[in-house]
Amino acid sequence: MNRDHLEGGLRHLRGRAKTAAGAVRGNPGNQLDGAYDQAAGAAQYVYGEAREAVRDLRHGGEHLVEEGRSRFRD
Repeated sequence: MNRDHLEGGLRHLRGRAKTAAGAVRGNPGNQLDGAYDQAAGAAQYVYGEAREAVRDLRHGGEHLVEEGRSRFRD
């Protein structure tokens, strides 16, 4: 889990709460702000997922390169 995972998830949850509060109070401005925060939080969370995937692929690739080097030396 990285910073974008955490912050994106929290922003999404805050947006959901703001949207619900706006609906209960009949305040469309809060609903709109909440929907924006939900979307932005979800996008940031997905960005964090992509960062994790790239990091994992890079780590796996470095391992394969090192294994190839050691086999070549032998």
